[in-house]
Amino acid sequence: MRSPRRSRAALAAALIALLPLAACRTSSGGRAPAAYPPVVPADFGTMNNVSAAGPIWIGGMPTAEDLELAQRRGIEKVVDLSVPSEPRTCDIASECRLLGLEYASAGLEAEGLLTDASVDLVLQALDGDALPPTLMFCGTGGRSATYLAIYRVVQLGVPLEEALVEARRAGMPPGKAEEFVRREVARLEALAAADRAVTAQADTPR
Repeated sequence: MRSPRRSRAALAAALIALLPLAACRTSSGGRAPAAYPPVVPADFGTMNNVSAAGPIWIGGMPTAEDLELAQRRGIEKVVDLSVPSEPRTCDIASECRLLGLEYASAGLEAEGLLTDASVDLVLQALDGDALPPTLMFCGTGGRSATYLAIYRVVQLGVPLEEALVEARRAGMPPGKAEEFVRREVARLEALAAADRAVTAQADTPR
């Protein structure tokens, strides 16, 4: 039989051994470190309101020179969130083809008309476990920050309120854009829950 003294010594040794592991799993604030990249201010040629989050860059309308810079920086995909009324200095889709960049459009028709379909298109363009370096842009960068917030909540698990703060810092306008993010996150989470329920029902033995 193990003596009480030896048992206490063994327990103390086990606790000491666990301390480094616990330190590795917590940040200085006592919380586990975030598993997603932060949104940070950045520069990208002449583009305005530029931020970067992992492999994704967002900002305002690029020029042909900015797209050439994107190619040199290793960007592989360009996601267009602009609307026809926003001024541009080149045919961006054609420039992307010339540079060998994959081009995807959200199909937005008007500045204040943000749609479920456009969100689905953007999420499809950003889908995948190994997203290549991607440039997402609009007229001013604010719309790009709005859609990035939705992506970060739905795909990366960023808390909604944290994603909204990040988006506002990156140029998302307050008010309707924030309401749009909340509505889209709720819609997509409801769809995901319905898919899980269907899958669980299909997997249940009969």
